[in-house]
Amino acid sequence: MIGNIKLAQIPKATKQLLKPKALLVCGASTHEGEEALILNAFGALKKEERSAKLLLVPRHPERFEAVVNMVEEFAHNESMRFHRYSQNKTFDSDIMVVDVLGELVNLYAISDVVILGGAFAKVGGHNAAEAAQFGCKIISGEHYFNQRDIFSVIEGLELVKEEELPKVLCNHSALKETKILQTTDLNPILETIKREL
Repeated sequence: MIGNIKLAQIPKATKQLLKPKALLVCGASTHEGEEALILNAFGALKKEERSAKLLLVPRHPERFEAVVNMVEEFAHNESMRFHRYSQNKTFDSDIMVVDVLGELVNLYAISDVVILGGAFAKVGGHNAAEAAQFGCKIISGEHYFNQRDIFSVIEGLELVKEEELPKVLCNHSALKETKILQTTDLNPILETIKREL
């Protein structure tokens, strides 16, 4: 048995971004319904930590416009500033909708808390190792059935019900930094294949 191949090929940051001084929350790889849940939790957090910032990263590019529209309305109603990351790659606003591909691992590298999408919606979860390699505090929903192997080797990952998210996010200081307990090394297998060829 070799383990999960995703633990052998964890994407690394491709550039170093300047982390804002404020608490940075990343709502990552979100699916329909999850953005509203994360915005609600972030609204509760902003009442306690006015300087907190949110990166909202939809999983699918075809949803970028719908998410931008939702965030624009939310920001207006809550007297917050927002911008599209494609138009301004700074962290000046309260909320940034990341409407570009290939940036997520770079954003994980500077995030304090990651709310990992795909497990509040019944999609099966997403790869938490990508964020855990940076020691981020990670919150996920309970529907992570496609990621059980990966979740089992990440220490400190917090699994919550939808209704618990605002409270858990507001109490983020009690969350543990995550740590990957086991990775997969493909080198012995590759060496065997080379010898056999």
